[in-house]
Amino acid sequence: MAFLPAPEYRILIMKYLTHSVDAKEEHELRHWVDQHPDHAAYFEKLYDVWDRLHTLPRTTPPPIDDAWNRLVNILPDI
Repeated sequence: MAFLPAPEYRILIMKYLTHSVDAKEEHELRHWVDQHPDHAAYFEKLYDVWDRLHTLPRTTPPPIDDAWNRLVNILPDI
């Protein structure tokens, strides 16, 4: 089973990634990361994924009515 930190550390990580962590929280997060290699690996993986998200092209979802009409047209009559 993969390592999953307690919810309070997942929240701290997300606050860090979104630049909404205060100095005390950042210190707590850094201390937690330094406590165990699993903590560091989890943080680094999330940081990497978060960083890569910014390289993906932005997409606009199709208008819901168009998507619905296409779906209705391909479904068999029930």
